[in-house]
Amino acid sequence: MVEALLDRGLHGVGAIGRDASSPARALQRIAHALFGLLAGYGLRPWRLLAWAVVVWAACSAVYWTAADRFAPSAPLLLAAPRLAACRPDCTQLPPTMPTFQPLLYSLDALLPLADLQQERHWAPVRGALAPTVEAWLGSPLLRLLGWAESAGGWVLALTALVSFAGL
Repeated sequence: MVEALLDRGLHGVGAIGRDASSPARALQRIAHALFGLLAGYGLRPWRLLAWAVVVWAACSAVYWTAADRFAPSAPLLLAAPRLAACRPDCTQLPPTMPTFQPLLYSLDALLPLADLQQERHWAPVRGALAPTVEAWLGSPLLRLLGWAESAGGWVLALTALVSFAGL
């Protein structure tokens, strides 16, 4: 408890990143505040599990509502171009291909080293949500959400590692 108060105090008086350049100081302060929010400055590492569940549930809900905007991934389409118009409810999908499951798709994106074969076999369709925004961004919004979820999973996993190691 004392360490958490000390960390908050250091942040409050501006001691975090004091000797760094302006951009590096800002990054150190953001990282320090994020560490406090996510894991209570390492004193509440189990809080990370709650964050992971929240991220997983929120992204799963988005994937669930947009399930019809997923199609077989590019490598599968190269092997079988007839599947280009298929969506998760398509009857032409090979029996060996896993069905699209939004909860597993989200978990596959969130867990850093897991391979639940959802991201490998399924991908968001380009231009399905907001074609003009997606054209400007150059990628489907659902794919960007998957990347953000994956990055969040890495942040949570590495923060848990640092917290449990006591660094």
